[in-house]
Order: sequence, then C-alpha cells, then structure tokens
Amino acid sequence: MRDFKATYRDRQRNQRKSKRWYLEFRDQRQTIRRLAGFTDRSATQELGRKISLLLDYRAAGQPLSRDLTRWIEELPLRLRDRLGSIGLLDTVRVAALQPLTEHLDAFEAALANRGITTKHVALVTGRARRLVEGSGINYWSDLGGEVVERFLAQERESGRINVQTSNFYLQAIKQFAKWMVEEGHADSSPVSHLRARNPRRDRRHLRRALLVEEIRSLLSRTQDEPPRFGMTGPERALVYLLAVESGLRASELASLRCADFDFTGTPPTVTIRAAAAKSGRDKIIPLRAGTAAQVKEISREKLPTANVFSMPPSHATARMVRRDLEAAGIPYEDESGRKADFHALRHTFITFLKQGRVHSKTMQTLARHSTAALTLDCYTHSYQADEVAAIENLPELSPEPPQASSSRATGTDGADAPPGVLAVCLASKHGREETPVDAHASSRHPDGPQPDGGVAERPNAAVLKTAVGQPQVTEEQVVTPPSDSVLASCLASHPELGELIAAWADLPHSVRAGILAMVRTTSEDQR
Repeated sequence: MRDFKATYRDRQRNQRKSKRWYLEFRDQRQTIRRLAGFTDRSATQELGRKISLLLDYRAAGQPLSRDLTRWIEELPLRLRDRLGSIGLLDTVRVAALQPLTEHLDAFEAALANRGITTKHVALVTGRARRLVEGSGINYWSDLGGEVVERFLAQERESGRINVQTSNFYLQAIKQFAKWMVEEGHADSSPVSHLRARNPRRDRRHLRRALLVEEIRSLLSRTQDEPPRFGMTGPERALVYLLAVESGLRASELASLRCADFDFTGTPPTVTIRAAAAKSGRDKIIPLRAGTAAQVKEISREKLPTANVFSMPPSHATARMVRRDLEAAGIPYEDESGRKADFHALRHTFITFLKQGRVHSKTMQTLARHSTAALTLDCYTHSYQADEVAAIENLPELSPEPPQASSSRATGTDGADAPPGVLAVCLASKHGREETPVDAHASSRHPDGPQPDGGVAERPNAAVLKTAVGQPQVTEEQVVTPPSDSVLASCLASHPELGELIAAWADLPHSVRAGILAMVRTTSEDQR
C-alpha cells in the first residue's frame, strides 16, 4: 500500500502533480489497483489503512465489524461505488450502503408493479417513510428492532397513534424489510422478530352496528333532507341503503361507474373493479332487485363511464353520515363510546348477516375478508335485545313445588301454562285435520324401533319445559304450522290462548317443536 500524487502535463506540456493523493494496492486477487483519495495526505493514508483492514476481512470471509461498516457508510458515494466495483464490497453490502430513502423509492415502485391500488401503495410506503425519518434511520445498518420499538412507543405515548395504528406501521416496515431480503439487498430482516400488540386494549374508535329501526329512520329522513356534501338527500339515502345491503366501502361506492352494474341478470349485480377493491381483485356482488332498480333510475341518463354517485372524499363521509343521523334523531355515539360513521354501515351489513344465521364462510365471502376470523371478531356486533333473549332462553334451574310442576306438565292449570293447553287442544282436533308434526313421524314412532335398533323414549309435556334451554325435538321436526282453522277453533274454546296463537309464527323453533311433540304424545294417548 503506497500513497502518491499522480503527475500529468498541462496544455503547455508542463509536468504537474495532481491535487489529490492516490493509493496503490493489491486486491484479494493480487490485482494492482489505484484509487483516488483526498487532497489531504493524512486522510488518504487513513483511507489506505481502512482498505487494508477491509482486505483482511475479505480474505478471512468474516462479516465486517460495526465500526468498519459505519466508516464505509460515511464514505463519499464515489469511493463506495469504486470499492464495490473492484470487489471489496459484495452486492448486498453495496446495496445496504445506499441511503434507505433510495430503497424506499424502489420499494414503492415494486408495489405499484404488483397491481396493488395506488391508495394502498401510498399508505404502506408513507408509513414506512414516516417511521424511517422519525427514527433517524439513514442506512440499512441503522434499522433495528430496538429503534423501531422506541419510535412506536413514543408515538403511542404522545397520543399521535393508537395500538392498532402502531401495528400498521410495524407491518409496513416489516414488509419493506422482507422486500429488501427478497431482492438480495440484505441478508436478513432485522425486524422480523417484532410482534404486534393487542389492539383490543387500546381501541379509540369503536364502531357499532345500527338497529333495523335506526336504518329505516335514517333512510326515511335523509330522503327529505337538503343537499349536503355535493349529494342530494335521495342520493345519500340510496348510498346508505346500498352500503347496508352490500357492505361496500365508501371508496368503492365512489368508484362505481354505470357500466359496473348489470341490471339484466337474476339477481342484478355490481362489479367492484380491481383498481378500486382493497384486495386488488375484481369482485361481483349480488344486489337486491329493488335497490338495483333505484340505481338504474338515477343512472338512466348518464354515460357508461360516468360515476353513479357524486361521493365526497373519504375523509368527509363520516361527517356526512353524522349530519344525517342527527337529522333523524339517531345518536352518532352510544353510551359505550361506539360511533356510527360511514364504515359502521359495513359493520351493520355483516351483523345483519350474522343475525340471519348466514354461514361464516358465506359471510367472509360477502364481506371480502381474508379470513373468517376478521369478519366475526371485528365486524359482527350483538344487540342488547339479543343478549337478553339469550339469557332468557337458558333452562329453568330453580326448584319448583311438585304440584306446580305436575300441573304445568299436563297443561291443566289454564292460563299459567297456555302452551300445554294449546297442545291438548291441537291434539283433540287431530281427527278432523292432520296435525302439523313431522312428516316422517310414522317411521320414528315414540314406542317403535329406531334406525339405530333402540327404542325411543315417549316424549311428554315436560318436553316444552326444556325446549327453550335444550330442545328434545329438533326444528327439522316442524314441517308446517297449524292451519288457521285449527288455531281459530282452539281460540274459540280457549280464549286465554289468544296471545300465544297470535304469536305462533314468531315463536322460536325450539318452542314450536316442544308444543308439537306434546301434541303427538297426547294424540297417541288418546288413541
């Protein structure tokens, strides 16, 4: 390793020496290399000592020390590129020595080339950039788990982000680090070991599902409201209706064009284009005929490429819904602090599916979620009335006097046990009109042989008592309800059954099954 100043001749052919000092050395292949140093000789000599140390590490095949890595990072770009071109730095090391902002630019371009929506690309890269800049990270070697966790903790403590948003930032930087490894710019991810926090411990924007009565009131009142946020009252009401019946997000509704609707199919459908869908894939969603007819009416005079709705920006949709909720007398925020913003309409849609006992896989498909757990855990809500009904449906466990129990089981205590009275009455009409019990009851006679070779126990009136808690007769055993003539006949002979008969269609399946089991038992006894 020697340092020297190069000589050259100027235009007048006079010999001169260069201002820079140069280094001459042999690389790992024993090839003579020359490298321009600095105008200061001592700085050039220090460069030579570092290059000698770099050659030793290269020959031994060992990773560079942190001090040597830091020194390389602080070198001028021309020197780093030169060291890489002569093989003293491998391609991974050269890439890692580039400013991290350059890698973030390449990462953003790579996401865009994958067909991900522009909004999502900007969201992910924006979070990664903010974390990098806020943490003071300049190079790949600066990125580490401790640095990332410290930045996120400071952001959470300051109140600028909550736990869920913190997890989104962590996800963005981990995605970027994984891309660096996949592209060969780094050997491993320094943040792969970091784990997300539980967002349920710090939820600051909880949403609620609206009640059916609230939705009806919102739609009815909005129809008569004046224009707001660039939309007429009827147009806003239709948007709310479509959101509740399809689960479409505000951005997806804003992207809908007239050509995206197919009004000729059965059922009519709407296609969410990949460019607007959060998943980045086309999705066809079925629509109710009445709602599709309203959309067809407002888009009748528009071009196929025109937007169906003149939606405001996404950040303004929450204020738009809030104004219409206030006009309808519906609270924006309930006693638990849960809010009813525009996205709450999507929560309402999925909650309605759950109430309709839709299969969880179908719910996931209609919600367009990656997992059923996301659909069930985050987007379904229980109403207070449902919770009360669930408690009321628990089996009765309190002790009863023997006489009272016997009276209730036989249904002879009049108004105290109207289901029992109704069962006896229905059984008495059995000879004149077929009782609506299981169509296959003859193959499962209470006293006859069963498919498994055993003998079934004869049901009795006590079945009704346990039907609510643990029904002995499944709802498949109820084929058709009693005819109006039979119910009317029972009502004429037993006026106290009026309330029960009027509510027959709304009774739980388990209760109806219990009553019909009692009917079958009583009929057998009468024979």
